[in-house]
Parts: sequence; C-alpha cells; structure tokens
Amino acid sequence: LVSSFVGINNLYLRVKSLDRVFLVENTKATTWKDEVLDMLNKEGINIEYASKIIQRESWWQADNKHKNKDGTLDRGLWMFNSYFHSEVSNGCSYDYRCATKEAIRIIKTKGWSEWTASKYIK
Repeated sequence: LVSSFVGINNLYLRVKSLDRVFLVENTKATTWKDEVLDMLNKEGINIEYASKIIQRESWWQADNKHKNKDGTLDRGLWMFNSYFHSEVSNGCSYDYRCATKEAIRIIKTKGWSEWTASKYIK
C-alpha cells in the first residue's frame, strides 16, 4: 500500500491508493554516501557536481589511494594530494566525514579547480 524511497535529507512516501507523493523533510541519511551529500547540501555545495567529482576521483571509495609519478599520494574519498594538501592528514583523508569537512573548506576558499576531475566535468 505504501512505498518509500530516501532522497537527500528527505523521505518520499507514495501511497498507491491515493496516487500521491508526500515529502517528509529532515529525515536522517541512511548511508555514509547520503551523509556526505547531506553535509555538502547543508553548506550550499552543488551536490550533483560534487557527486561527479567524487565518482571521477575515487569512485566513492573512502579508502582509495593513488601514487603519482612525482611520488605524491592522492588519498581517500576526495583524493587529497599529499603535497598540495599536506594540511589534510592521512587519518582525515581516509575518514569520509573529516575529508568532506576539509573538501567543503577547500571548495569555499579555492573552488573546484583543486580537483583534476573538474577539468572534465561540466
């Protein structure tokens, strides 16, 4: 009789007999990915664009790492470079909450150009 699905910070309920959709706001995120998007959304960050950056950079793998030809390491969900973002510790880089807080700080101060993926995403 009732089906539901979770959106970013929202729960949508569809009552088939009424053929209507009801929106219940401020529900809690159900996965860590939802939590990341919710954190970004609350800060006014474009979550569609951010999702594309994360997908291209780390494939949504919070423990991802990549060693570059110059010996630097790209780390975590947001793939923070160990040289250009040495202020972001390894522990923080691999913690999706901490990393997202740092990403928000960087986006607000330096913009999206800090991520190589921004060259390829529109």
